[in-house]
Amino acid sequence: MARAKNGILGMVSGKVAHVEFYVMNGKGYVRSAKTKKSKKDKKYRSEDQRAQLKKMTVLSPFLKMGTEFFRVSFRYKTRLTEVFNTAATARGINLIDGIKGEKPDWEINWGGISVAAGPLSLPENVTVSSTEIGFNFAWELGKPALSEDYDHRAMILAYDVDLEVGPACMYELSGAKRKELKDTIKIPASRRGHTHHLFIAFKDTLSDEVSNSVYCGAHVF
Repeated sequence: MARAKNGILGMVSGKVAHVEFYVMNGKGYVRSAKTKKSKKDKKYRSEDQRAQLKKMTVLSPFLKMGTEFFRVSFRYKTRLTEVFNTAATARGINLIDGIKGEKPDWEINWGGISVAAGPLSLPENVTVSSTEIGFNFAWELGKPALSEDYDHRAMILAYDVDLEVGPACMYELSGAKRKELKDTIKIPASRRGHTHHLFIAFKDTLSDEVSNSVYCGAHVF
């Protein structure tokens, strides 16, 4: 049964027969109602469906550990689509270029992974070096379109892929300003000697706008 929360002329939510009404970002939408799949349906998934599930199994540990980061870095992209949440946006983007190999031997294509998506200017000519406390990032200023771009804040993510201790995700959501040309992300001492995949992007502090992310390679702490 569907409900008209604000009267007969207001938004409607719920199901009527095979149609579902829902509200997202203040707008009303209609879609076919979801049907519960039986165990028999799951058993007879198509090859393409099984392939997508296998790819998701490969990506899931990384995507889950970066959830808090992605809530900020994919918020802008999510609002431009009818995707329900930032997790779905991160998943959809990274299923395209974030997997390499042939089935069933897929693995993460780190060079194709995106940890942020938006219209701001990219970080330019990024370099990374390891220090006693973590990783130093340096970049060039380039030519942002607006003077306000110089105050964008760095967003940095480091993903430790160690399998013995277990993977870990370290990040900062509001680092140095773009005009400062450098920033450092601290890594726990327990992660010393481990390989980390590193990413950087920039965020506007006054809105949800971000830049696309730049993959900075795999570095040992």
